[in-house]
Amino acid sequence: MNVVQIHSISLIFAYSGLVYSSALLLEMESALLEEETQVYSYSSTESNPEDGIPKTMLMMAALLGHVDEANTLISAKADLETKDKYGKTALIWAVEKGHTETSRILLQANADIEARANNNRTPLIFSTEKGHSACAQLLIASQASVEAKDKYHRTALSWAAEKGFIECTQILLDAKASLETITNHGRTALTWACRYNRVNCAQLLLSSQADIKVEDKDGKSALVVAAERGHIACLRLLLEAEKAMEIQRSSDDNPDENSAGSAKENSGENS
Repeated sequence: MNVVQIHSISLIFAYSGLVYSSALLLEMESALLEEETQVYSYSSTESNPEDGIPKTMLMMAALLGHVDEANTLISAKADLETKDKYGKTALIWAVEKGHTETSRILLQANADIEARANNNRTPLIFSTEKGHSACAQLLIASQASVEAKDKYHRTALSWAAEKGFIECTQILLDAKASLETITNHGRTALTWACRYNRVNCAQLLLSSQADIKVEDKDGKSALVVAAERGHIACLRLLLEAEKAMEIQRSSDDNPDENSAGSAKENSGENS
């Protein structure tokens, strides 16, 4: 049996949801790994039926969310940290697909919660970029770093804000994720939200005191970005936030006037 046949059979096992003996699964996996270069010998420009498919049985179980198969493989001491051609581990596959229970058992087996794929993304970044809030909550509860950055210097909050995933954004804000982390483009999470007209996420960020004045590498603030792209709802939100900031600043600069005004109001009420 050649490696492609082994790979095909292992896929049938995984997609059928069948639990085979750990010895058989690991024997097949071992044969696959020994000849993995044959499976991935296609160039990136060719049509490759194996492209993007996890290369171990544990990865396949993680991708499909098959908890029983994953437990069987973990019990048989399957390697938790093997990476595929994209640098993804079984845990990354599980959280990227939103399989919370499979992710949980991998974490309980001590899978690396800060594993990095080739693009330097962590499991938390993968889960939030896809909007899987339950997986994100699980990872944060398991002490995943909310400040980890990918190759573009983007955090999980940056991705959640851009994609408009409100629950993920709130979870990260609750976990005290930094609002002002600057990406390679010079953009904050607020700028990304306004760039793609994610009004609800922008509202959450502003409510958490995100800085509306930060400018990206092109010298554009979130307000300018929203205006250029015609995102009226975000533009209105930012203008209201800017006005509120000006009122607050004026109040802070003239505390005596405010005190006198309050005293006058109280005097009028008493009379």
